[in-house]
Amino acid sequence: MLTVVTWLWNQPGFRTKYNAQTVITMRDMIKKYYDKLHRFVCVTDEKIQGIETIPLGDAFSDLKNPTWENGPSCYRRLIAFKKDIGKLFGERFISIDLDAIIMGDVSPIFDRTEEAVFLAGISKAVPYCGAMFMLNAGCRQEVWVSFNPDRSPSITESAGLKGSDQAWISYCLENEATWKFGKDILDFSHYIKSEKEKPDCSIMFFNGKLKPWDGKVREQYPWIKDFYDYEQPPRYRICIVQFDNHRNISYKNLNTAYKKSIRENMPDAGIDEIILKPMVKDIHHGWVYTSNTIKLKAWVDYLEKTNESVIFSDCDMLAIGDGEKAFIENPDFDIAFTGNLGSKNIPLNGGIVFVRPNERSRAFFRHWFEINEKLYNDEVLHRKYRSRWAGMNQAALGYMFEHGYPECKILFLPRKRWNATEGYWQKIDKDTVFVHVKEALRKLVLNKELPGGIYKEPMLLWYKYAGPELSPPVTVLTKKVHHRIPNRWL
Repeated sequence: MLTVVTWLWNQPGFRTKYNAQTVITMRDMIKKYYDKLHRFVCVTDEKIQGIETIPLGDAFSDLKNPTWENGPSCYRRLIAFKKDIGKLFGERFISIDLDAIIMGDVSPIFDRTEEAVFLAGISKAVPYCGAMFMLNAGCRQEVWVSFNPDRSPSITESAGLKGSDQAWISYCLENEATWKFGKDILDFSHYIKSEKEKPDCSIMFFNGKLKPWDGKVREQYPWIKDFYDYEQPPRYRICIVQFDNHRNISYKNLNTAYKKSIRENMPDAGIDEIILKPMVKDIHHGWVYTSNTIKLKAWVDYLEKTNESVIFSDCDMLAIGDGEKAFIENPDFDIAFTGNLGSKNIPLNGGIVFVRPNERSRAFFRHWFEINEKLYNDEVLHRKYRSRWAGMNQAALGYMFEHGYPECKILFLPRKRWNATEGYWQKIDKDTVFVHVKEALRKLVLNKELPGGIYKEPMLLWYKYAGPELSPPVTVLTKKVHHRIPNRWL
């Protein structure tokens, strides 16, 4: 009897997250398209209802892919080549990646009789692809016996082989029986370069960034939904607070462009909007200070109820990169602000705040609001901190960083990449994630002015996502324009 083996773990810093539902979905697809008697298992340290699991352990869990920084590291799968692996997997087994779609009868693929069969790669750097292989238990045990975690990764890198476990398998073995990419087995990233219609194949592998559970991929290629019955929920949230029509500024239009940019560039993010009612005028406080105080209270209330990583943001933003990278690249923070405490003038900008919900971050936000209220009701104290930190919420942060705050792991991210404000608009590049459409820039785009000067790049970006109704006519967007730069930015 054949055992179908899958693997589930999540690698810190890697772009793709897998979960129990991806295992269940694979089990259901195998059951539908392989009608022979078989056993389905998952090698994981998680408990998955309805799935037979085998403990994964921590062998090679910290060993990195030598050919790709933060790339997939699958050395843990090398245990499949142990001499006695049959005690766990049975005498005949096939290993298959969870990010594949089973689309047709796989019997001709699974019923091969050679003692070892590997999926052939598509380049000299990948002779054998680790996405699928089939073995008689205990054969090719030299792959396991000869592996040295201190030396083997550098050996394969020097040999020009790409990947982790697949590189070592390719280094150790040659002239093996293979399945080849072609009619029955396809790779999604190569297939879609020429086709968008449903392919006629049995297995479609999703090597690379695009995955069959991603909402954006499923919208673009609807046929995926016919075979892969699972759409992964958002991996993180973006919480947007919006007021509207103060001083004839249409925050609704700003929010429209922002949400479109999120959907296009951050498809794994869920969007939560908090639309606040018009405020009663407070003759003792400016609109900005009052609105920021109400916004912070909305953030506090939201954080008390969520357990998902969240990016709090103003609505006058654009998302042009991957916001989740803040969490992936920095796995230890509770709260991340954008800026530098060493700056003498406006060290931080509060338009973007990255938060991992836990008791530390919630206590910090509650204290932040208390200090915000303290400054809001004490103009003299507020003025003292406003002079350096600006605004309302930022002034409260300044007070906290001077006087102390509840224990919390705080991180400061560079503004150029994570919250490009004035002074960084001319430096927007492929690494920039958020652009802050504030003050003069905000007025220019809402008035449909032509792009020019230091504003050109962010204005073109904003018009791209705002759409034709909120943009100048296309025929005049290429005209050269020079907008006056305020003296404080010179």
